[in-house]
Amino acid sequence: MRPVRVLHIFGRMDPGGAEVRLTELVGRLPPGEFEVDVCALSGMPGALDDHIRECGGEVIPLRLDAGFSVRFLRLLRRRRYDVVHSHVMHASGPMLALALLAGVRVRIAHLHGTSDGHRSTPARRMQRAVKRVLIEWCATDIIACGEGAMRAVWRADWTSDPRCQVVYDALDPDRFSAPVDRNLVRRELGVPRGALVFLHIGNHLEPKNHPRLISIFAAIRRAEAEAWLVLVGAGTDEPHGPIAAAIAAHGLGDRVLALGRRSDVPRLLKTADALLLPSLHEGLPGVVLEACVSGVPVLASDLPGVREIASRLPGVEWLSLDAPDTEWAAAAIALSRVAVRLALRERALDAFRPTVFHVDAAVAAHRALWRRRVEASTA
Repeated sequence: MRPVRVLHIFGRMDPGGAEVRLTELVGRLPPGEFEVDVCALSGMPGALDDHIRECGGEVIPLRLDAGFSVRFLRLLRRRRYDVVHSHVMHASGPMLALALLAGVRVRIAHLHGTSDGHRSTPARRMQRAVKRVLIEWCATDIIACGEGAMRAVWRADWTSDPRCQVVYDALDPDRFSAPVDRNLVRRELGVPRGALVFLHIGNHLEPKNHPRLISIFAAIRRAEAEAWLVLVGAGTDEPHGPIAAAIAAHGLGDRVLALGRRSDVPRLLKTADALLLPSLHEGLPGVVLEACVSGVPVLASDLPGVREIASRLPGVEWLSLDAPDTEWAAAAIALSRVAVRLALRERALDAFRPTVFHVDAAVAAHRALWRRRVEASTA
């Protein structure tokens, strides 16, 4: 029996929650059972392309322009994919319509967030409505990273639709199991040994709410003189960008380290005393899972995905974004205390392994979905 051929659709394979989760999942698939490729709608190479190639797949740049539909149909027909698995929110509608036209038997819309990040203008609402109709007509399966994402993007009564299924975003805890010398990492960063270190991981995008993060940290500094903030993510280290301007406006230049994109997130997490995540919206925030498996307490916005994680893993607290900076600061400082952090770290891996957020659970769910649907369509 030949492998099931699966084409995933992303904008670009740069480090982001869904993209990183896919690389971990593909690396765990049984050899010879699936062939997994990625179509990058930006038409540009991504930092994670090599991970897909190392697992035997191909990243196919296919720019979303006037000639896209013809080139995409040719790709689907030439490679004879069994599954098209689209991760581009409402834009999955046109992708799956083309897949249906090309005769692809299994067409999956995968929802990774609670918002597409665009303002709801009349034109945008019309576009979403049309694309939702295409998903309704063309998707054989609709999956979401959490119940909150499914309700927000699809519909509140999603459980009545047999195509709908929640498959939680997951991660490989083994990446976070290596011991870390906290004092060594702090010396590398130039952070004093006894300082409180707050960490934020997220690319410079509007939903990550960096202006509010800096404002909250200013309140932390007023209450805790020896506090530091470490920023990790693409664009956070732009010397003349809005994050740098916000840091300067609050007079925090000597206490905020903007590191940009990093490949040593597990080391940085285990050096931190708490993770701050005042996001405007998220699906199921992978960085919260990474903090949990590292034994690092989290203070995040009151979002559905955060609550879903907190219901299954310890050390995650949330506050409304309407709460004042002083309330966020007090909660963050309380979470960061050594006794809380050490208690979490001692049981972090054991608490994480049996949950739905383990990569093995995601692998099993995807294998069952792809294989079952393909077999059913050929019966």
